[in-house]
Amino acid sequence: MPVVAKLFANLPSELAIKVFDAPLKLQLELPFSWIALFFCALFVSLANLIYTFLCPDLIKVYDDFPAFKSSSRDASLLRSALAIFRESKSDGKDIGAMVDFVSTDVLQEIDAQSILNTKHQLAEHGPAGSDSFYFVRDALNLSRPHVRFIASAAYIMGFALLAWISFQNIWFTVSYLLCGSF
Repeated sequence: MPVVAKLFANLPSELAIKVFDAPLKLQLELPFSWIALFFCALFVSLANLIYTFLCPDLIKVYDDFPAFKSSSRDASLLRSALAIFRESKSDGKDIGAMVDFVSTDVLQEIDAQSILNTKHQLAEHGPAGSDSFYFVRDALNLSRPHVRFIASAAYIMGFALLAWISFQNIWFTVSYLLCGSF
């Protein structure tokens, strides 16, 4: 798109030619829908880059606990995923203190039984349970609200531009069908 825009920048906005002795005017301006599609692609690409590089792997790879369980991963992956909270008030070595910090400062709405189950499952070195998986996944999901907002806003802008272009094209077609000309 930038290459096409540079080519169109040096051309006149209108060109008059004759085709079979009939005058024909060509509009050489870059169509607005192309510009909108460029920004649509730019916004969606930005959001995809944010997702690719900043979304925690636990969220990208495992949709739910059955997928995590079927991969034969254990609680050590969940403990290492909590590493982003090591700057917290806990020292990062005591998993119980880290779970307490995350449950009060990040998640805030979690029942006491789930917290106890999570502490037990993360302290063990065996298979992780659904409580610990969803605890860590939810904590990671809420850990970077500004990044999630920027990615969401970029997706919304991109898809809004695409919807607008689609609406314009549908309107153009329906108007042509009903009126016959413009």
